[in-house]
Amino acid sequence: MKNKEVCSLHIEYLDERDQKGKVFESRLIADSLGGLVIYIAVKFEEAHSLAENDSHVAHSEDMN
Repeated sequence: MKNKEVCSLHIEYLDERDQKGKVFESRLIADSLGGLVIYIAVKFEEAHSLAENDSHVAHSEDMN
């Protein structure tokens, strides 16, 4: 999957989770090499699932 496709899916995913109240904060890192997302979750497993299902994580090997 191409980087632009992954970025588009990533933004869509974050927007959907944000609308559901699952994103506390998301920011780009100053050097634009990445970003930080802080999810809102009751249990570790929920937080792990939220992160793992993000396209930037799920397709990280495709982007290298």
